[in-house]
Amino acid sequence: MRILFFIFLLIFVKQAFASSGYYRYPTLHNETLVFTAEGDLWKMKLGEQYAQRLTTHPAEEKEASISPDGNWVAFVANYSGTQEIHIMPVQGGVAKRITFENVRVKLQGWNTDSKILYSYNGRVGPAGNWTLK
Repeated sequence: MRILFFIFLLIFVKQAFASSGYYRYPTLHNETLVFTAEGDLWKMKLGEQYAQRLTTHPAEEKEASISPDGNWVAFVANYSGTQEIHIMPVQGGVAKRITFENVRVKLQGWNTDSKILYSYNGRVGPAGNWTLK
């Protein structure tokens, strides 16, 4: 009975350590994949085994989107009390805040001119009104 328990425990522990993780908000540009895991942005090339962490701020970064030229990544983060859109080089670096709406924002992506499209919920009126900018 004890041997059976140890075999079960060994199989369970192996499965627990082999878990693949919890990845959210993926975005893909050519061979570059950016996603959210552990509340931070990560980047990897398709086919590579390991990802590179792009952000380490205590706040969660999410909804990443890579620019059409592949040089920038835009994302939503709450660095200063409200969720705003930030951008940073896809290779990593310092994030720059580009919206100052002071209300909830959602990143919609990039247009063909490499300008960011986002919506915000700051209009007066019924709840759920979002304005696209």
